[in-house]
Amino acid sequence: MALPNEQNGPVAHAVNNKSDKSKAHKKRKRDPDGTSPKKKRRTENENSNSSQSSKASSKPLLYLETYSLWLCVSPISQLRALEGACAEYLSPLLLAYHQPFRGIVLSYENARFSQPSDVSAPESNAVLAKSCEEYAGNFVWLTANFVIFRPRKGSYIDGWVNIEAQSHLSLICWNLFNASIPRERLPKDWEWIADGQSHSSNDGKRSKKFHVGTGHFVDGAGKEISGQVRFRIENIEAARSSGKGRGFVSIQGTLSDD
Repeated sequence: MALPNEQNGPVAHAVNNKSDKSKAHKKRKRDPDGTSPKKKRRTENENSNSSQSSKASSKPLLYLETYSLWLCVSPISQLRALEGACAEYLSPLLLAYHQPFRGIVLSYENARFSQPSDVSAPESNAVLAKSCEEYAGNFVWLTANFVIFRPRKGSYIDGWVNIEAQSHLSLICWNLFNASIPRERLPKDWEWIADGQSHSSNDGKRSKKFHVGTGHFVDGAGKEISGQVRFRIENIEAARSSGKGRGFVSIQGTLSDD
């Protein structure tokens, strides 16, 4: 079974002052529509980027798909082959990126052994396993329906504010994944308000002691940022499982229109 694995620098041209002066009087080349080729290429690139972003935001993030895996049923699982195969092969895929599925497996259901279409099934409709040479385990097709999460750059997702710091805003998405938005990707009118603690000194005067790093953000209207926040996905980091370690998925988002 396969496990997870999804410039040229600027060239400087030297010219002498005489050629610069002579070229300054020449009329710049323009296209029939009146625009310069350089400006036209820049406009086309901007339109292409905005078109790709709109396509990504319109695509769904969750998919229900059916996959079949060619697996070996361990000898210890022969009495409960289906339960053993699910525990050994399918459950470790949960909340991890799986390259053959091109996404993150959230759940699976209706797991069953299946027979390939090119093999005639016996009259009893039983699924036959294949024994290969000296291997103790039998090989069989395991089919299941998977709910797959495919985050894309430019797509929008909702998250709940978890931690607020001067450098970033941390969120939890669907109570499953962590997401963060750097300070530079937050709206320009958001302001960081440090928390303070009042105390009385020996002379009876009251003062405030500010704790470094603790506080909250407020928007342009002075409202504290909390609860649910909808943001745009800017980058996704997914690490596959290795040994006993589970893989992780981290999402970086933005609230800026840039």
